[in-house]
Amino acid sequence: MPTTGEGSEPKMPFVPKELTAEKVVEAYRRVAGQPAVASGTISSAGGTGQKPVQNIRTVWSQRDIDRKEKTHFSKVYTIQVDKGSDGDPIYSNISCSLPQEINNVLWDVESPSEKKRAVIIKQKDKKGEDKQFVEIWNVRQKVKTIDMKALDKHGDVVGNDGQFGSVQWSPCEEYLLYVAEKKKPKTASFFESKPLSDEEKEKGDSAQEATIKGDEYVFRETWGEQLVERHRTVVCRLCIKTSVVTVLTQVPDDISPGQALWGPENAVVFVGWSHEPYRLGLKFCVERKSFLYKATFEGEGCEKLSEEDCAVRCPSFSPDFSRLVYLDTPEGGPHNQCSRLLLIDWKKQPVKQGSSRVVVDIVQSPYKTDADKDKFPGLYTWADLGTQRNWLEDNVHVLLPSYWRSSSAVVVINTNTGDVSRLQPGACGWSCGLLDVKGYNVLLSCSLPDRPAVLMLGQVKPGKVKESKWTELGSDQEGVALCKLYDWQLFTLDPKTVQAAHPDCDYLKFEALLYLPVKVDKDDGRKPPLVLFPHGGPHSTFDCGFALNPTVLAYCGFAVLCVNFRGSLGFGQDGITSLLSHIGDFDVKDCKLAMDKVCGENLVDSKNVFVYGGSHGGFLSGHLIGQYPDTFKAASMRNPVTNLTSMFGTTDIQDWIFTEAGEKFDYKSQASENILARLWKASPVRYIDNVKTPVMLNIGLKDMRVPPSQGLEYYKMLKARGVSVRCLTYPDSNHSLAEVEVEADSLVNSILWFAQHISQ
Repeated sequence: MPTTGEGSEPKMPFVPKELTAEKVVEAYRRVAGQPAVASGTISSAGGTGQKPVQNIRTVWSQRDIDRKEKTHFSKVYTIQVDKGSDGDPIYSNISCSLPQEINNVLWDVESPSEKKRAVIIKQKDKKGEDKQFVEIWNVRQKVKTIDMKALDKHGDVVGNDGQFGSVQWSPCEEYLLYVAEKKKPKTASFFESKPLSDEEKEKGDSAQEATIKGDEYVFRETWGEQLVERHRTVVCRLCIKTSVVTVLTQVPDDISPGQALWGPENAVVFVGWSHEPYRLGLKFCVERKSFLYKATFEGEGCEKLSEEDCAVRCPSFSPDFSRLVYLDTPEGGPHNQCSRLLLIDWKKQPVKQGSSRVVVDIVQSPYKTDADKDKFPGLYTWADLGTQRNWLEDNVHVLLPSYWRSSSAVVVINTNTGDVSRLQPGACGWSCGLLDVKGYNVLLSCSLPDRPAVLMLGQVKPGKVKESKWTELGSDQEGVALCKLYDWQLFTLDPKTVQAAHPDCDYLKFEALLYLPVKVDKDDGRKPPLVLFPHGGPHSTFDCGFALNPTVLAYCGFAVLCVNFRGSLGFGQDGITSLLSHIGDFDVKDCKLAMDKVCGENLVDSKNVFVYGGSHGGFLSGHLIGQYPDTFKAASMRNPVTNLTSMFGTTDIQDWIFTEAGEKFDYKSQASENILARLWKASPVRYIDNVKTPVMLNIGLKDMRVPPSQGLEYYKMLKARGVSVRCLTYPDSNHSLAEVEVEADSLVNSILWFAQHISQ
């Protein structure tokens, strides 16, 4: 069955009670076939005459269900640039190349002059062994290929993992700076008597000394969930001309470096995460102890630049290398928080620890009254920007992606004054992601709940951000037609209405996003069943952008309520900390309040309500069916937290359990008798004897964040009590269940589970 068809018209939403596996698969194929923007790069304007031409090179990702993988393809947009009467550019005659699939690319980085590219690819050789190659291209052809494994200087080059990885050309374009896994020492059994090869014999004793006998089973810590290949990283420099790799050796032994950048006068700036006394999971956890460092390949020292007791990330130099900005949060606490933006003036020498100043501080309470609804809520930049350009040409204004209440946003920050403005293309309230900045041109990826991603190109005027003019590149009639199948609206809710306000933050409100299918027959009186969908984290956010799961559910005729309960990002730091010691309580009450509002307004079939969530969303699903046992017809839980007492000591983020339960964590912490009682009180299994709701569990057996034992323990408890339960296990999946085949199987099974339990 094809994913889409040119000119095809999507059908009206299916009737949930009449769903079959074939219909759900059809819905999944159509929605999953929508491509998403992975990256974009603006070129310098070229061409001849009065009308220069600009190219926008983009990479997109798309799920290929039949190949069971995500594919990537490139498209190049060619734009004619005219000048308007006011001097602003006018983009016209936009054309686009046909998509061209690209495979196995870890990095594709353009040099500052735009005359060279460095492409790092990963592929298997004829023996089936993984190899990595650096390819150097000029404007005409490939000029060099370097076999990185053959150089034997380090382990694998780290890809664009949003955490450690970075690749950057030096300003002189003679070197590449990158991050790789440190070379592992050779180990062998005490009893190994393997004869030396001719090459080893030539090396003499040094070949034997390089092998450590008795260490082959020594435990190697990793950085946890989705970073299991990261043990100890190194910063490296590749000379393009000679193919010589130099490893930065003066990095302290107790850190893992990443996010490396070239600085002035061949300085290297990078983030170093402390791995003593032991590593905790790092993915999605911005609060890990870390510092900003500077060093040179020719020097001997390595100097800290950032403050003590902080966690840092996302360093970025201005185009002229005069300013360095980075983000920090306090060490420890919630795994994701509001951040500060700090600046180091590199012209003021010496550059050292303590020379930074705060540009944007943590925002505690932006929304105390209704008049505050448009106020800046703080910075919530979650992942590293990699090699992305994010400064305007004036070397004063820097752009950052963030959350602004229930939207992804891109903000422009004046690093002189600290003033913050939000980019808002058009009047429809897009959720936006930052792709590239070139001069004063800015490229964004924009979407809405009912509109898949589109590209927006604009020119941002410093000090006049709201006057920026935007041009949408390309047309997506298929995506527009698809999303005519449902409407959406955003609710603001006040916990005080149900006597559930925080004693110290009674002004806190929260939001919920409702997807409402268009009726098949507007006169038949039927209303759609409701799926209550709390997010994971708990400190994350459902944004008002295009999303797979709620869209497929809406296509299948379900209304979907995505709840940004208190503790979600984008509403101020007070909202985040208000949930600590109240998980299983405030977040549960917020979900119930949102559900009651939608049901009370007669928008949905209140007799057929379901709950669907993963991780902390699965935790909330367990609480909801336990605390309100007669409310939900069925539940689907993905890698759910079910029992905090048994999760401590088995998860890669032990500190999460203590922090969310309101306890202070240090590396010596144990789950004492008093703490265990508190963890039990906050756990869904506390209510297991109340559960009547049929439950489906979706478990990744390689999950390090929420160990599979959590879901399997819950499964056994439900079985022992005679509750209808179905359990799906995915042997090679981790916490995210993100593989195309697994994601599809889990969602299709969940929708069929809900359809099976709809009552008339």
